[in-house]
Amino acid sequence: MLTLYKELNYHKKGLSHILVLKDGRLSSSAADNTLIIYNKESFQPDLIIKEHTDYVNYHIQLENGNIVTCSWDHTLKIIKLLPNYKYEVIQELKDHTYIVDKALETKEGKLITCANDKLVIVWKKNKDGLFELEKKIVANVNDYPDSNIVFINDNLLLCTSVTDENIKFYEMDNDFQLAFVLYDIKCCFSRNSIIYISERDLLLVGGIENNGIYMFKMKKFPHFIGNYNSISINQVYSIILFSDGDLLVGAEEVIEAEDGEEITKNNIYKLKINEDNNELSLVNKMENAHEELINGIIDWKERNFIVTCSKDEKVKIWTLNK
Repeated sequence: MLTLYKELNYHKKGLSHILVLKDGRLSSSAADNTLIIYNKESFQPDLIIKEHTDYVNYHIQLENGNIVTCSWDHTLKIIKLLPNYKYEVIQELKDHTYIVDKALETKEGKLITCANDKLVIVWKKNKDGLFELEKKIVANVNDYPDSNIVFINDNLLLCTSVTDENIKFYEMDNDFQLAFVLYDIKCCFSRNSIIYISERDLLLVGGIENNGIYMFKMKKFPHFIGNYNSISINQVYSIILFSDGDLLVGAEEVIEAEDGEEITKNNIYKLKINEDNNELSLVNKMENAHEELINGIIDWKERNFIVTCSKDEKVKIWTLNK
């Protein structure tokens, strides 16, 4: 299925997220409090950015090229990349009071963030181009909810909570009013475990506790199709839509050995979406792709690579077998 092309071992603790930047460089963030940007050719670090005092949970690149980092130190940093392998922190956002989980940029240039303080915060740009608080949304009930946010379309914002076991949908063009709620969803804490496929109007949510992948058809309201878990998946940490229309999934498989002990494997699965009924079927799987949970997968189309990151401190670059 995949052949290992290169392994990057520059982080000293487990990875949380990987991203290809607009200039074609790979980037990764991790629990060693750093964001690393790699050289296009050698894959050695061009920049090791350590501006946070705790785990860098997630990062995105804004339309203007600036990078936003989310951290366990309760803050977000806005980082401007400069020539000659330099950078500048141009802003720090401190309105969250606990672990910042994720950030998204809207088409209007606003920033939306979620954190373990129960809040989703909307930030707008001021006349100087810096972010200022526009709105706070109390999205979760329990403390430490391990939250996640995803755009469903130009209007709907999805927000999950692991501890609340629900998914909420907010209408962005209606002052972020709550539209509807899905209950009893045991979703994974990983920020890369949910994908909305607009071409199929299909929402896929990675589950925990052997719930596999939740599947919803997004019409006027989410319509539950079913759970896909025919392959002993315990927890689903990352899902992407591959360039050929199939899914690539990073998940934990737990099987029972002959002596009764449990064996955990961190695998990559290739799944096909049935054209008629949207059911999923297994095409192939690569066992033990990483030693620990696979937090991120990206399809690097420009380089014909698949890239994965893991809690085992490694970034792996793969070529796809014919």
